[in-house]
Amino acid sequence: MDNTTSPTQAIMRTKGGNAFKYATRLEILMGGQLTAGVKRLTATAKGLNYSYGTETKIKVLKNHLNAPHNVCYEGPLVATDTGFISVDSLEDYKKQHVSRILKELQNMADNKVSVNESDIKFEESEEED
Repeated sequence: MDNTTSPTQAIMRTKGGNAFKYATRLEILMGGQLTAGVKRLTATAKGLNYSYGTETKIKVLKNHLNAPHNVCYEGPLVATDTGFISVDSLEDYKKQHVSRILKELQNMADNKVSVNESDIKFEESEEED
C-alpha cells in the first residue's frame, strides 16, 4: 500500500521496516490486510469439537515488478494436518478423512459417548484479531 491512504484506513507495514520489504524477491501475505481473514474449520459431534484445519487468504507477490504484474497467486488456502489444500478440494478432504476425524472425536470422549459418522457436523468460524 502507498502512504496516500486516508487516516482511517490501516497501512500494512513490514515488521523489519521498508528496507527489508524492498530487498525481498518474493512476498507472501496470509490473512486479510484490514481484518484477520482466517476461518477455523471444526468438526462437531455431541458437544465435542475437533479442529481439523484453518482457511486463510493468501497472496504471493513477485517483488520488483509493477502492479498488476507482481501478483503471482491470490486466493484462499486451507492448512490441515496433512498439508495445504485448495478450498475447492475441501469437500473431498472431509470425505477422505472422516474416519480419522471420527476416531479423534471418540478419543476426546474417552469412549464414554458413542459418536457416529452421521453425528459429525462440519463448521467454519471467523477468527478474531
